[in-house]
Amino acid sequence: MKQRDRGVALLGAAVLLVLGGCGEAEKPAASQVLARVNGKELTVLQLNYLLAQQPPGRQLSEAQKQQVLDELVRQEILVQRAQADKLDRDPQVVQALEFARRQVLAQSVLARHPGAPLAAPAEEEIRAYYQQHEAEFRQRQRYELTAFLVPEAALDQAALREFDALADETAAERWFKQKGVPFNRQQVQVSSEGLPARLATQLRTLNPGDTLVDRANGQRVLMRLKLREEAPLTLSQAKAQILAELTRQRQQQRLEQQLVALRGDASVEYLQRFAAAAEEGPAQTAQLATGLKGLQ
Repeated sequence: MKQRDRGVALLGAAVLLVLGGCGEAEKPAASQVLARVNGKELTVLQLNYLLAQQPPGRQLSEAQKQQVLDELVRQEILVQRAQADKLDRDPQVVQALEFARRQVLAQSVLARHPGAPLAAPAEEEIRAYYQQHEAEFRQRQRYELTAFLVPEAALDQAALREFDALADETAAERWFKQKGVPFNRQQVQVSSEGLPARLATQLRTLNPGDTLVDRANGQRVLMRLKLREEAPLTLSQAKAQILAELTRQRQQQRLEQQLVALRGDASVEYLQRFAAAAEEGPAQTAQLATGLKGLQ
């Protein structure tokens, strides 16, 4: 199942210290608390942080905001379970948390020094991009999936075949609970033009009810297709999307320029080098989805 990888990050609750007091954290006002999980409060600040991660200009409905809050609740349940199991002391988990901290810091320094404003893409550039990708826009499809994220080692191939045979999401949740497998359920909506080519090809061959398996961030993602429909875009319909992509490309070019400048001021010493950097592009950090259909 392909899950959009939308991995969700938790923002720690804002803490106000009482001046001149004993140094204890002031509890959030009741109006700021949206939910409690075993007494742990989830706040408006956390929700607003996640909502701010949405693409610019995208307006979420009240139902979608509730879905984000539900995701916060599910994640808090998993976090508490991980802490109870002392996974926050596991060397691999500690290393992953440190790497995530480094990524946030690296992204933050670049965001603090954006440089001169980028010129907006011209109409000619937008039209040229559409013409270069016309087949993708005209053959565009939209997918709705239910994704279950589980620990990567929790299910073997026999268990995956069992999952593939389950009737629906309710049966899947009951099945996970019977097996004692912790899971995180997400509703996912994606379109074909934003997917890796191999995954988009696989989804085109599936029918509602079929399942795909993916791996992401140390988790196995089981995705069940609920809906597939044709959703072609004309140039006018695709304009905002193309504008966003061209802007992203320019921002990436700016980022590379910033890194070149920063590296020029840094002292870098390699104590060991591997083979020359590959020219075919960045290393793949996640496996693309593979279909369950046909597993022996």
